[in-house]
Amino acid sequence: MLVGDVAEAFDSGARQVDAAIMPTNNKLEMLAAYPTTQAALVKRVSSHGIALGSLVQSAKARALDGMIMAIDTFPVELWPKSAPTTPHEFPHYACFIATDEPDSGSINMRDLFYQRLIAKGIEGCLSWLDEKGAKSVVMPLIGSASGGTSAVQLKDPKQRYLLQCRLINSISGIGLGVNGFLKSRKSIREIGIVQWKRDMEKQFPPVPATSMGGPIVDRWANAIAQYGDLARTTLTKALSGKPVKAGDLPKEDGCNSIFGFPPSVRR
Repeated sequence: MLVGDVAEAFDSGARQVDAAIMPTNNKLEMLAAYPTTQAALVKRVSSHGIALGSLVQSAKARALDGMIMAIDTFPVELWPKSAPTTPHEFPHYACFIATDEPDSGSINMRDLFYQRLIAKGIEGCLSWLDEKGAKSVVMPLIGSASGGTSAVQLKDPKQRYLLQCRLINSISGIGLGVNGFLKSRKSIREIGIVQWKRDMEKQFPPVPATSMGGPIVDRWANAIAQYGDLARTTLTKALSGKPVKAGDLPKEDGCNSIFGFPPSVRR
């Protein structure tokens, strides 16, 4: 798990990843503005007309069946296997999980992102990519809805803490999905989980220069360290099949609106 931008993993030269697990909208509109992570990938794919046309047509065909949030997946080969090389700008395979609507709104759908549901989508994508022979996979924090909180809201420490809850919820769901997949793993050797660097900046706004060296800086640094420890602990637990609970977080009652939901969508 690392902090950065998932797109950076597409630009790693000789170590370019084989596949990506990405969020999409429940209508599978590939040219929609949301989720923004999908839009960033599609922008890269759009530089290759054949790849973009194939992606859009495949998505339209799959959308006819409907997409259940967090569970349903749309696996796709972004570049034909018969082609001699895969374009450097994006991975060979992608597996999309519905986490938003085409015009956004996922921040208000928290009951659709129960950890066990996220895990189903992640496990399904990893299994498909594994069957395709992918050896390396990268993904952002699926279902965190981290872009839905406005700058004004983030001035409130409570809203920043809720953002942290959503991120931890996503980390746990992804870890549970990886745990379920590992029993049947054949080809995948690396799974990268990217914590968006802007989410870190939202949670922990930079300290004013006038405060440098004082107690404010110490509290700021300690808060970042505590979050890092929490993220690592959460992922470690989830990889062993144990979901994180509200009581595992520093403020036990602060995450009930995120962790307190039972799954509202069932198979």
